[in-house]
Amino acid sequence: MVSPSLRKQNSEKLGVGLRRLATTRHGLRSKLVWVGLALQALTPDSLPAADAHPVFDLKHSSQSLEEQPASWTARPGPWGTITIKSTYLEAPPALIELAPKPDQIPIWRFPGWTLAAIRDLLGKAGLSAAEQAVLLDSSNVRHEILGPVLLPPPALLIELAPAARQIIYEELAKLPPNSFHATPLPLPGNVDDWLLESKLSPPQRILFKQLLWTRGSCHVFSDLSLLINQATSASEIAAAISSQTRVQSLVASIRIPSLEQAESVLEYWRANRANSHVMPFFRSAIGREGVSEIDLIYLLPRLARARLFTYPTLTDAIGGKMPDCHWTAVNFFAINYQPYYLDGRAGFIDLLGTYNSIPEPTQLGDLICFIRKDGTVAHSCVLVADDIVFTKNGVQVFSPWVLLRFSAVAAIYNHDGVNQLAFFRSKTRPTSDL
Repeated sequence: MVSPSLRKQNSEKLGVGLRRLATTRHGLRSKLVWVGLALQALTPDSLPAADAHPVFDLKHSSQSLEEQPASWTARPGPWGTITIKSTYLEAPPALIELAPKPDQIPIWRFPGWTLAAIRDLLGKAGLSAAEQAVLLDSSNVRHEILGPVLLPPPALLIELAPAARQIIYEELAKLPPNSFHATPLPLPGNVDDWLLESKLSPPQRILFKQLLWTRGSCHVFSDLSLLINQATSASEIAAAISSQTRVQSLVASIRIPSLEQAESVLEYWRANRANSHVMPFFRSAIGREGVSEIDLIYLLPRLARARLFTYPTLTDAIGGKMPDCHWTAVNFFAINYQPYYLDGRAGFIDLLGTYNSIPEPTQLGDLICFIRKDGTVAHSCVLVADDIVFTKNGVQVFSPWVLLRFSAVAAIYNHDGVNQLAFFRSKTRPTSDL
């Protein structure tokens, strides 16, 4: 039994870790160089063009997200017949309770700026002289060491025109102290579907939609403080906070193939022997009376099977770092997870030594990397089947491991200079077989 003192100590440690990680919602700004250096080591001809494939394409990736049905069947392919449904995860209350409390009022921070520069921004956003006067009134301005801080009145912020909100928030997102603008909550699919079963009250849902802005092709939300400020009860405050951990995932099942189709489907999920350990179970279901389909999770490698639909815990942190998308991608087939992949240079060395660049992802475990103009990586995820990927969209504890359509991931990361996709396949495979 854990003693109260030890429980308190562990709680304090997790609280410190959460505070460290709370400065960003989707993790480090990818000063990581592992893909950037890898791309420099590859010839330009070996990299696919951004529109090399209609499914894995930044230009057209998010066109149908708003119309995505509640359930659908994946395209025909060597993976078999897969039925997919959308669901949403929220972090458990115990984890949310340990998180640092957000500001109770909206705050805009402008490190290194002058009030004149802020006035120019407000004018560019189309705010009237009266609105600018309210925002820059001495009662709504604080002068701190790093620069001016504005405290926008909630009424003005709620009524801000969408175009003005977009311009101002895009600028705030460039300034790291504004963590909820720099790394906002992404809603890459249908917003009404995201809201449908959330704990937000009807008035909160209306306000939530009113406060949305866009980053790339993705709806995003940054105004948790305002949502809390406008809450009328403790339950609405709790709902506002928990909503910021609400993320989409997919639940998929695969139809048991006929005896005639079994070998080709088995071969896909065997993944050139990298995933052979799932074969005994899969074979046992083929031809079994009364078994028509199985959950796709049972055909995934160990890491994905253990982590899918879960949030990280304190025990996942190594050297103050939580697993991120790169750790998840490179460890996908690993039997023993390699913590050194949390170091960007270790990931780079592994990528050069054990991966080949490929024109497009077609096999279980192929890496899909989102590349910025400067060659650095913005995100990495792993192909499962069709356009479904296994991903962890961020380094912090409120980023669970999920299945998503590639188009949803692309909507989240198709900004901040991302202009290219790169695809990789592992050279190494286990020598054992089943």
